[in-house]
Amino acid sequence: MTHTIRKISNGNVTTLAGASFMSGDVEGTGALDRLDHPHSLAIAKDGSISGSDVFNHKIKKVTVGGVVTTFAGNGVAGFANGSVASAQFDFPLSIAVDSTGGIYIGDVNNYIIRKIASGSVTTFAGTQGITGYADGPALQAQFNSPSGLAFNFADNSIWVGDEGNELIRRITLSTVTIQILTLSASNPSFTYCLGDTVAITASPTGLQSYVFKDGANIIATNTTGVLKTNTLILGTHAISCTATGGGGSQYATVSAITVTVNAAPAPATVTPSGPVSLCYGSSNSLTASSGSGYLWSNGLTTQTIQVSSTGSYSVTVYHNGSCTQHSPSIQVNGSPQVNASITPSAPIAACNGDSVLLTANTANSYLWSNGKTTQSIYVKSQGNYSVTVFNAQGCSGTSAPVTVTFNPIPTATVTPGGTIMVPQGQLQTLSANTATTYQWSTGATTQTINVGTSGTYWVRIKNTNGCWSMRDTVVVQVINSSTILTAQGSTTFCPGDSVILHSTFATGNQWFKDNIAISGGVSQNYTAKLGGYYKVKVTQTGGGTITSDSILVTLKTLPTLLSSSSDSVCSGERVQLTVNVSAGATAKWYDVITGGTLLGSGLNYLTPPITLSTNYFVELTASGCTNTQRSAVTAFVFPAINPSFTTTEPLTTGGGYEVQFYPD
Repeated sequence: MTHTIRKISNGNVTTLAGASFMSGDVEGTGALDRLDHPHSLAIAKDGSISGSDVFNHKIKKVTVGGVVTTFAGNGVAGFANGSVASAQFDFPLSIAVDSTGGIYIGDVNNYIIRKIASGSVTTFAGTQGITGYADGPALQAQFNSPSGLAFNFADNSIWVGDEGNELIRRITLSTVTIQILTLSASNPSFTYCLGDTVAITASPTGLQSYVFKDGANIIATNTTGVLKTNTLILGTHAISCTATGGGGSQYATVSAITVTVNAAPAPATVTPSGPVSLCYGSSNSLTASSGSGYLWSNGLTTQTIQVSSTGSYSVTVYHNGSCTQHSPSIQVNGSPQVNASITPSAPIAACNGDSVLLTANTANSYLWSNGKTTQSIYVKSQGNYSVTVFNAQGCSGTSAPVTVTFNPIPTATVTPGGTIMVPQGQLQTLSANTATTYQWSTGATTQTINVGTSGTYWVRIKNTNGCWSMRDTVVVQVINSSTILTAQGSTTFCPGDSVILHSTFATGNQWFKDNIAISGGVSQNYTAKLGGYYKVKVTQTGGGTITSDSILVTLKTLPTLLSSSSDSVCSGERVQLTVNVSAGATAKWYDVITGGTLLGSGLNYLTPPITLSTNYFVELTASGCTNTQRSAVTAFVFPAINPSFTTTEPLTTGGGYEVQFYPD
């Protein structure tokens, strides 16, 4: 084989498509094409050429210019009807074209004649996959290697070279014969439940078009010959079918089959619906949804069964003998016996305020008698405690109770208490209340201690039950002359302000200013408003005294206006005002003596245009102190001049007029 298509014209032979001795499957023009054992050609009335590309399992189209394209077949050896792009052939050897352009293929290894029309591939004659010899209606005939085809336009028939049978066969297209279709169903009783998929198959298969009817109503049209529907309503349905085969042959059922659709039962369920865990020594019930009969996976036939062993269980529920529902499987798992125990972390006789840690053995979850759900709990109250532990399957075991007791704790008291002031050089005795054991913050273990330094001191005591008290704390402050007196604020301030002087001691105080006792100054605090040296003398219970160091209170000096000056201007002009102030002072200008609007800042101020002499007021600030007594500075304006005179009548003189003025 040269794998080419040759042309003979006017006694000359040329290659129209393909390359000599180069097989392949390439679409293109002339020598760029690749074919693999091209066998048969057929020319249609429009001049188009169809060819069988045997080893590529395709039907090709060839133009007069040598352009080759795939017309039908996906290149995979097999059998599939349908669109030309998805159809499959197996060794398509022979080819013929009828008067309408329909193309017939001798599909050798499928033992059938195929037809290509309107973009689809169908089985035209023969029984797919069955080799043999049988005459009769096209789709009931049998062939053995139909290797040659020819179309006879005179009588509208196809001649077949049936090589395997060593026969010449003839298929007549002009005679239409009604062939018998038979229907079969997925359920031999033709009884279904509402919502089930009714599947009915028409035989023979492979025809061009099938029409299924429910009574007189068309319910499906297809090329597969299989009706699948889940939309049939309740009741009985008369299902029939007609079909069209190759060469216009017709097929029909002799009589309709009766399909019965019953009401659909509810889906089968099992209660409980989820996995079941059986605890040690227990069983559980599984109940199927209602029906007319039951068959469990373990062979039982009652609606409810008791299960006590591990396994997977499901049930088939029957309804009126025609419909069945199958439940999902329920997994039943077994569990060994669960043991529970409690381990205390310390002796179970403790002191009030302490806690005892109780820990359960390891499990999946826990429930204590006090409602806690952790593996370990701290208990602070007396009582009996037990725990129930659960494994991963929810099975439980409960421990024996553990009794926890708590003894009362003593109360420690230090005398004297609170905050204690101790003059420097003296000692203070601290005493604890009676107990069996003492522990001071100093490390001492006696009932009393003497302290002479500032600090916080505490004591704990233990009673006969061995319980320690909480700490009782006192604060000791050692006071000297430099620490008795403190100022709560700045001791340098402006006149009118003050500072609070504070004594460390709440009682026994006498305040002094400039070494003179202040009458009535005996409180812990004294408010100083005047400058001077202040101190406090404290007389303690028992007659001892201590006098503080002195503290200086200083009053700042208010700034003063030394002098001022003003320009003198005519009415409507602005006036420059200037002030001379005490050292370090700044000035602010206002138009009223109190309040008012700030006009400007600085030692100079230029007024707006004024018509009369006007007072402006200056406020001075120095070292953070403001002299609220504003000083007036006058801006001077000359008084207006108003001349008064009389005139004579104008007299004409040489070249002008003469007028005389006389003061009034």
